[in-house]
Amino acid sequence: LPADEVVTTRSVFLQRVRLHSTDLEALQRRVDDHLAGSTPRLEHEYRILLADGTVRWVQSRGQVFRDADGRPLRMAGASVDITERKRADEALQQSEQRYQLAIAGVNQGVWDWDLASDMVFMSARAQELFGRVPGPQLRPRREWIANWDYHAEDRIRIRHVLSAYLRGMTRTFEVEYRMRHASGVWRWYHDRGLALRDAEGRPYRMAGSIEDVTDRKEAEAQRDRL
Repeated sequence: LPADEVVTTRSVFLQRVRLHSTDLEALQRRVDDHLAGSTPRLEHEYRILLADGTVRWVQSRGQVFRDADGRPLRMAGASVDITERKRADEALQQSEQRYQLAIAGVNQGVWDWDLASDMVFMSARAQELFGRVPGPQLRPRREWIANWDYHAEDRIRIRHVLSAYLRGMTRTFEVEYRMRHASGVWRWYHDRGLALRDAEGRPYRMAGSIEDVTDRKEAEAQRDRL
């Protein structure tokens, strides 16, 4: 829309902005649910069709303000173009299968972390590397952490490496650490990953691989002793 155009009503907005028909119905349901008090806030992603035929993805977040009797008076929020993020997500999904096949024959596991939901995918092979019987592969990150016993000397360093990468201070995430295997012994792991970032550089998704490098670390320690 022209920057100086004033949209006076919601109906005018829906006339001027073409939403994908499927997304329009879903958005209306979410708005109705929020106005009815079923949800604490409105949050939805939808597609809009531009005059030149291109499709853009938009994320809208808002909240209704009510009077003393709970009747909705006004809703305010913000919208942001997330087209590039959606394209990146689609490209990542297409590459995940190729990546899984590429590492199927090596001693590596795969993980995928959605920062917004804090859900983590941990492949069956990754779980096996930690000595666990593979279970559900998608769980809240806190559940995975509850089952991981990092070595006390490595725990703070892991946090610092991850924090520095998420803040954009390093180009890649890569760290080696000790974790107690399900058998009770300490084993060394090499963890690496890359993040997808939005237009402002904020990470919203991160994926990578884990490898058991205990044999290499023990060989290096033996060499150092010699």
